[in-house]
Amino acid sequence: MRNRAFTVLLLATYIASGSCQSSHRETRVANGPEQHFSLWLEHSPSGWTAHCDSGCSWNDVTMKCGNCEVRVDADGIAEGPVATPPRGFAFVVDDHNGLSAHGVQGVRWLDLSWNCVTAVCRARISEEGVHVPT
Repeated sequence: MRNRAFTVLLLATYIASGSCQSSHRETRVANGPEQHFSLWLEHSPSGWTAHCDSGCSWNDVTMKCGNCEVRVDADGIAEGPVATPPRGFAFVVDDHNGLSAHGVQGVRWLDLSWNCVTAVCRARISEEGVHVPT
């Protein structure tokens, strides 16, 4: 009886922890000194649009592409890997399996992922992580 109660409690804890996952996750911390930045990143079926509030040399950038990987950094946005080393912060975003970002430098996080229920997905990204408005 005692083992069965323990098993039921363990199973209930496991189920509860799996059902409380947030729409985004943060994993390991990226290397290098943190650089403050704050930007809105918007994804649609036609590509990416971003508006930087702080920490960038740009205000608004757009990249038209479908199912692509782009690098966002303090100097702008570019498709695929960029040969020049980034200045300030840098991360790579893609839409291959939901939306995700991989920190290159100047961020506290290494990997982020998030989902939206609409075709156009907007999220605030900073050196601290991602926030998807509800």
